[in-house]
Amino acid sequence: IREVVGVGADGITVRVSQKGPTLENTRTELWAAPGLVRIGAVFDDETRRGEAIDALVSGGCIISGATVRRSLLFSKVHVHSFSLVEDSVLLGNNAVGRHCVIRRAVIDKGCNLPPGTRIGVDPEEDRRRFLVTERGVTLVTPDMLGQQIHHLR
Repeated sequence: IREVVGVGADGITVRVSQKGPTLENTRTELWAAPGLVRIGAVFDDETRRGEAIDALVSGGCIISGATVRRSLLFSKVHVHSFSLVEDSVLLGNNAVGRHCVIRRAVIDKGCNLPPGTRIGVDPEEDRRRFLVTERGVTLVTPDMLGQQIHHLR
């Protein structure tokens, strides 16, 4: 059983309890990850309640009326209403539009996923648009979405 008991500048403090048939062992661990120690905003409003379940959400992230499950969100990721992100890693400065479904994916930094985007739902469609590993993880970059993050002057 893991329970987050504190978040500070040094990391996330977690209480870990292990119960067995004859004993109980409890210890406290400090999980440190530079740049991933501050929690972002998860809205708790009737019209846009966000959920982050078994997820690590970095500072500057916003989960607005969406669900993030078993995922890692780096800095400045905005997951908009009615979207679902599961078993995924979203690198920094990403936007997930409304009504998106993202499963088993790695989303590169700077991606702007339009409303209704579905990744990790239809393997054949993913293979046409993105790179899919042998284990079924989908990699998405801004170039694959027709977007540029680096501009030449």
